[in-house]
Amino acid sequence: MKNLEDKVILITGGSGFLGNAIADRLEKVVKELRVFSRDESLQEKMMYRYPRVKYILGDVRDYDSLKNALKGVDIVVHAAAVKYLNWAEVQPSDCVKTNIIGSMNLIKACLDNDVKICVGCSTDKAPEAVNVYGCSKQIMEALFKEANQYNSTKFLITRYGNVIGSTGSVIPKWLRCIEDNRVIYVTSKDMRRFFMTVDDAVDCVLKVIDTEENYIPTNLKAINMWHLAELIAKDRGMIIESELRPGERKYEILSTEKDGKIYTTNEAEDFTDEEILKLIYAIHS
Repeated sequence: MKNLEDKVILITGGSGFLGNAIADRLEKVVKELRVFSRDESLQEKMMYRYPRVKYILGDVRDYDSLKNALKGVDIVVHAAAVKYLNWAEVQPSDCVKTNIIGSMNLIKACLDNDVKICVGCSTDKAPEAVNVYGCSKQIMEALFKEANQYNSTKFLITRYGNVIGSTGSVIPKWLRCIEDNRVIYVTSKDMRRFFMTVDDAVDCVLKVIDTEENYIPTNLKAINMWHLAELIAKDRGMIIESELRPGERKYEILSTEKDGKIYTTNEAEDFTDEEILKLIYAIHS
């Protein structure tokens, strides 16, 4: 990493899972770390763990609050987003307000404050998007690319797969189903998903900051979701195959020819059963 000791970094949506992980890594490294989010209860919880962080209540939908929060900031990590695929399908307008209009507000606020680098956290649902969430992130990426023409702030992106243990993550959700004697529903026995640890996700962000280039990992491993459910259920026979939900696809795409390399869950190496069980145990414990 480049020297971050004299840098002021702000994380939008910073009271979430990724923001906590970045705070854990950078709180004592950077000159100042700011968490910008609209969730005061999550900020309150963070304050006990990371007392050196500066907490700012605000919403990326509000340009003025963003502009004020970005005064003196060198680097922004843009993690604020409506992330739940099914919610975005049902309430697309809410997803647009945060993921698209919020990103537009952030771009303008960065340019107005001479921010050096802005890293947008995108998803494997953005390439060849088939759902509202993926489309919103695809547009965010396009907005960032367009904004680079102003030659002030560098707007860069990284893409993720499923971050293990994050809010809404499938592994803890299915573990709760088994503990409560509820059925696990899996949409298609062929469905495969990329998985990565939260440390991997933080590494992606730091790599972008360090190189000042976009970074799309093409070494992530994938898991067949039916097999994952079998390992979690432990032969209890509590798995039911259901139809694909609106906007859902059997495989995911991290990069396409436009990015220089096609990399989908069909090409990805499988996690071994031992690796999966370690992940399950780590979350369960």
